[in-house]
Amino acid sequence: MVLRTIFKFLLIAILVSGCSSVLYFPTFHEHVDRAKMPIKPEDIQFQSEDGTSLHGWYFKSLLKPEETSNCTILFFHGNAQNLSTHFFTLYSAPSQGYDYFIFDYRGYGRSEGKPTPAGTVADGRAAIKWLHERDPKRKIVVFGQSLGGIIALKSAIDMKEKAPIQFVVVDSTFSSYKAVGRKVLSRSWITWLFQPLGWLLLGDKEAPERHLDKLPPIPLLVIHGDQDPVIDYSLGERLFERASEPKEFWRVPGGRHTDFMWSAKGEFAKKFYDRLDQACASGS
Repeated sequence: MVLRTIFKFLLIAILVSGCSSVLYFPTFHEHVDRAKMPIKPEDIQFQSEDGTSLHGWYFKSLLKPEETSNCTILFFHGNAQNLSTHFFTLYSAPSQGYDYFIFDYRGYGRSEGKPTPAGTVADGRAAIKWLHERDPKRKIVVFGQSLGGIIALKSAIDMKEKAPIQFVVVDSTFSSYKAVGRKVLSRSWITWLFQPLGWLLLGDKEAPERHLDKLPPIPLLVIHGDQDPVIDYSLGERLFERASEPKEFWRVPGGRHTDFMWSAKGEFAKKFYDRLDQACASGS
């Protein structure tokens, strides 16, 4: 356990020290058989800000046009594998009347390049821009999960004046690389004394924490399981405390990492779509 804690911290340090490509754990093949998927996506290729080719899946709403929401959900997925494993979290969105777009950062799946903190944020901004240009009349709900949450927040803050972002939702995430590094070190009595290294070695240049006050008037929803073994629950609380109104926090009792849609026998899933309906209909 001690060695694992030290290893995790070293990986986080590498992430923000210029050799970040070794932290990410992408795969390059599809992990699902699309022929067996009831709802099949449209393959999308678009370019990041530096010309890197990125790949995504676009799912159209299954409802009639008059029943379909005027919002598209843009999903920033977490670390490891690629969109073909992460898409399932919101696979129900089209049946709820939402268009749904999930993309791979550079170096993941069929996207070119190698992932870095700056590169993934550039990819996030490009995804928002592409979605807006595809249909300028549709509003955007930004959804970020785990590592995708910190990328989504920074991207949304950067793009708030350039695209109609209606709502931002982050799940099981954090807003500071420094803070998450310190939390990892605090998990073991051996590494506890080295917590200051979390502040000395890690950089927050691409983190949104110092810029959270720039997100309003876009409303923010923070979701976090109180038994999350990957990203500590306190980091979700920290993010929420530093964010400005309008904001709300959903604690998922007994929730683990990124599992809120399946928690409480589906109650959080229903609550989630009800909240999206409200945000897209009323503008808040």
